[in-house]
Amino acid sequence: MNLDTLRKLRETDATRTFSLPQELIDDPALSRTRKREILAEWASDASAIESFPALRLLPGTTFPVTLSAIRDALATLDGEVLEQVEEHARQEGAAKRRKNRSLHPTARGRKHAIELHMAN
Repeated sequence: MNLDTLRKLRETDATRTFSLPQELIDDPALSRTRKREILAEWASDASAIESFPALRLLPGTTFPVTLSAIRDALATLDGEVLEQVEEHARQEGAAKRRKNRSLHPTARGRKHAIELHMAN
């Protein structure tokens, strides 16, 4: 992310303050993309506490948050996406199986007819 993007992020969220990454994850007003952008900003070295690099001081907060908490929040977002992809794949697979079942007897009949023809 470049400096202009970071400035826009801060300006856009000036009225919205989160104390913990999980509060951000739970906010229904923000898109998944926006949540990822904010978490990435927090995870960056720009938010790091110089003497404790594993801690981040989030904009608008008075206490630090661990980098692992931010990474866990990102993993939560990734997990939600993975669950949606897996569910979509399951639904597509089920639809294909239903379609194949409806075509299966016909396909089996054609294959059998070809095999009989080839045997003669």
